[in-house]
Amino acid sequence: MLARNAIFCKWLILNVLICLGYESHSQVKADFTATPTSGCAALVVSFKDISTGNPNSWKWDLGNGTISFLQNPAVTYFTPGQYNVKLIVRNALGADSVVKNKYITVYSNPVVDFLGSPLTGCFPLPATFTDLSMAGSGSITTHEWDFGDGNISGTQNPEHTYSSAGNFNVSLRITNSFGCKVTVTKPQYIKINTGVKASFTNNIPNSCNAPVTINFINTSAGTGVLNYTWDFGDGSGSTLLNPFHTYTVNGSYTVKLIVKNITGCTDTIIKSNLITLGNVHANFSAPLNVCQGSVVNLVNTSSPVPGSATWDFGDGTISDSINPLKIYSTTGNYVIKMLANFGACIDSAFQSVTVMPKPVVDFSADKNASCKTPFMVNFVSNVPGLNSYLWDFGDSTSSTLTNVSHTYTKPGTFDVKLVVTNAAGCSDSLIKTAYIIIQVPKATINNLPVKGCAPFFNSFSSTTNSIDPVVGYQWDFGDGSTSSLPTPG
Repeated sequence: MLARNAIFCKWLILNVLICLGYESHSQVKADFTATPTSGCAALVVSFKDISTGNPNSWKWDLGNGTISFLQNPAVTYFTPGQYNVKLIVRNALGADSVVKNKYITVYSNPVVDFLGSPLTGCFPLPATFTDLSMAGSGSITTHEWDFGDGNISGTQNPEHTYSSAGNFNVSLRITNSFGCKVTVTKPQYIKINTGVKASFTNNIPNSCNAPVTINFINTSAGTGVLNYTWDFGDGSGSTLLNPFHTYTVNGSYTVKLIVKNITGCTDTIIKSNLITLGNVHANFSAPLNVCQGSVVNLVNTSSPVPGSATWDFGDGTISDSINPLKIYSTTGNYVIKMLANFGACIDSAFQSVTVMPKPVVDFSADKNASCKTPFMVNFVSNVPGLNSYLWDFGDSTSSTLTNVSHTYTKPGTFDVKLVVTNAAGCSDSLIKTAYIIIQVPKATINNLPVKGCAPFFNSFSSTTNSIDPVVGYQWDFGDGSTSSLPTPG
């Protein structure tokens, strides 16, 4: 009996311990987080189990057909949309699950496409690009173009000019309002052939009347074999490199040159009214007499208006202005020559001009300083010849006399100006600054006592401001006594 009781007790204790062991486990509670929960396809999401109760098994349904038994799985969502995610967790005491609806949001990427026109040509080639892209989710926020030649643009439908030959990749990156970006590159999309540049000059004969033979000098640029087509504007042309052409009838002619290379690239230059023959006359207007040092305005009156002009003023100076300004610094007679360039010819015009001397102005005064008013000054002009005069005495008064006496009525410092005009009408002037000075003497007593006890002795001195030397003093001490000494005591 005792043996059976002992066995029963052992069994009871074992079951109690087993029950107690199970009770040390708690019921599981499923939960999780994910990073990120939204983004652009293909979106990589990492899930993290944050369940409680110490689960030891996990089953994930990630909403896109993917099942995982990892504790913390990761998955890529390739298709835009919203996804429900479910997690089932278990331990020895049971299981729990959680479903998070529309937990993952995947946005559509932009669909990028574009067209360019033209795709081939010769440089410089202006091309227009048209955006055909769709935003996917949201709306398009930015366009980023790369034209393949180092230039970019941020406009939707840009225009771009290719200035060199080559094959160029063109790329367009589109970003939508959710930050999704897609770039499409079209390799060797723009094909630019080597271009040509038409250019020419011509010689200028010294005749402006037909018949005139002109040599056209081709300065066009381009690689390979170039073909030239000239139109001289008189119904005739040439295919030579540097042709000569004779114009037999007076008139104005427009010359055109077309240059083409073996790849079909062409360029055209047109010079309107380049050749003008007949009814051409060089002429200009200028005064016959001018004053030394004055500005001479030379007006080109040629017909028609020349393309350029060259002037020789006869004193060793020149100008290439159409209507120049000239100052002659030396008197004398000069011949002005003007060459008018009309494109296909040069005509000339001449005129003599006499440069007259301007007066050399000088004047003097019998005195120019005083200590009192009124102060009369005699002004003398030192300019020879028959002239007209205009004096300005600096005190708002003037005179037109040759030699004049003027009385100043107020103290001050005065500038005196004389303008002289000679018989040729040439003028000059002279200003003498601070020429007349009228200053009343001003005396200041130094060492003036304030007070003292009688009998009181004091030595006096003074400071005198005068334009003239001091020749005498007269002191009055206020007590009936006086002195004529400079420093009485």
